[in-house]
Amino acid sequence: MASENSWAYGIETTIYSIIKSKTYSEIQKKYHNLLFTDKGQSDSPPAFPTVYIRMLAPTEQGRTIDGQSINGLLVTAQVDVTTNTSGSDARWVMAKVAEAFKELRFGAKLMPELTYSDKIYRSTARFNRVIGANDRLL
Repeated sequence: MASENSWAYGIETTIYSIIKSKTYSEIQKKYHNLLFTDKGQSDSPPAFPTVYIRMLAPTEQGRTIDGQSINGLLVTAQVDVTTNTSGSDARWVMAKVAEAFKELRFGAKLMPELTYSDKIYRSTARFNRVIGANDRLL
């Protein structure tokens, strides 16, 4: 029998999968070598652009007196888009990912910031929202 809290233990995978499914094909039409990942490191050669979605540790919200159920989580995702072509390419890809997070009612905690180092453009943003146990993400 599944725990009533099981939704909370897989929330990171669920959000990653939804964001990837909402954005991958549109971005891949423009950038054929696109890599979407939730892994911080890879043994494969770099692919550009790369969209790395890292889920930060969620925190429990809305705790009741008995404390048996996870009623809600504050979920935060950090997105890093890297490319070796231009800042505008990194911004375009980030805009597509950001719109998908907004469709899921996430707020932009850190608006996309663009940096350049070692011939790599990186756009970083953070998105967060409280997700309740009975919330539907789609």
